[in-house]
Amino acid sequence: MLIYIVYLLSFLLTFLTSLYFCLPYLFLYWQTFRNRFLFSGMINYPSPADKHISKPDKFGLRNTVNHTITTEKGGKIGLWEVKAEGNPEELLVILYCHGASSNRGKPHRVEFYQYYQLMGHTVIAFDYRGFGDSKGSRASEVSVVADCWKVMEWVTDKYPDHRVILWGHSLGSGIATKFLSELQEDCDMNQDENESDENQKKCDKIKNQESDTNQGISDVKSQSNIAKTRTMLDKILGLVLESAFVSAEEGAKSFPGVAYWNYFKITRDRIPRSLANIFPTVDLLPSLRVPVLLVHALDDATLPHVHSEVLFERCCVKGKKDVELYSAATGQHRYTSYRDQGAVIKIRMFIVQTYWKDAHARFAKEREERKEKSESIEF
Repeated sequence: MLIYIVYLLSFLLTFLTSLYFCLPYLFLYWQTFRNRFLFSGMINYPSPADKHISKPDKFGLRNTVNHTITTEKGGKIGLWEVKAEGNPEELLVILYCHGASSNRGKPHRVEFYQYYQLMGHTVIAFDYRGFGDSKGSRASEVSVVADCWKVMEWVTDKYPDHRVILWGHSLGSGIATKFLSELQEDCDMNQDENESDENQKKCDKIKNQESDTNQGISDVKSQSNIAKTRTMLDKILGLVLESAFVSAEEGAKSFPGVAYWNYFKITRDRIPRSLANIFPTVDLLPSLRVPVLLVHALDDATLPHVHSEVLFERCCVKGKKDVELYSAATGQHRYTSYRDQGAVIKIRMFIVQTYWKDAHARFAKEREERKEKSESIEF
């Protein structure tokens, strides 16, 4: 009997040792394994309430509607529309990109929705494919950003008169930043193409008007998509990054569990290296043309406060002036935005100032357009 116990212990020791040394290399060289860990339920804390994810009232949410957005190849994205209560002064939607673990129904996220709902803001909370009840292709950096695109399109159609504050927490900070960067880049590219090819397209359209009817329809659809992309970008007033990271690679270095693989040279930094060039927030943030608010708790042990300090300093060095950093005294990694009163006040000021500044700018533009139209009619 003793021999069997020794054999069993030897087997377990060999297995655990092999797993310890192999796991960093699985991250480094096996993309599917890395994506499954980073973007799916492998990082999950199951709850009996998870099976009711399509029923937000089971989570204590009032005035909330569950929706499903269909994606390509039969996929779907589950989201909650947490409607504002009271008589909000601002026509504003918060589009919330959550962090790496679990789903939109986790208690700390529900608390967030409830708090900002009572403040008079509509909150759109959704799960990326691979999280919650959202299904489809296996989650990856590309797919979670694509999901953000889909939800933003839905918000644009659902709330045509509202403006949007894009909000990213933890992993969601990288997703929100990359989505906004791609949206801005796409609009810029379309604008450049339109300016350079406008005259040529007009000539081609005149020459082929009769023979290329289908192409003409395609051009109209293309122009419609370009206009929608521009509308989506114009709707986004600002970006709030809560407990953000410099990049996925640097975030992994700070993550407490990764430290266990730093004892040996052959495993040290292998897991962070596997995430190189994924969500490079520090490179993308300075080029964004919307105001940015960084909110980070000083007692955050998961992603230390220094990450937001680096992001803020990089923006300043690159000449981005409309960026602010608020260092909250408390809140840890999850609770800063609604438990630290200083953070709550700062966020509220950011939202109000950004909203009314945009409202005044739009009013001035409309007034100028009416003036020009009136002058042209008189002429």
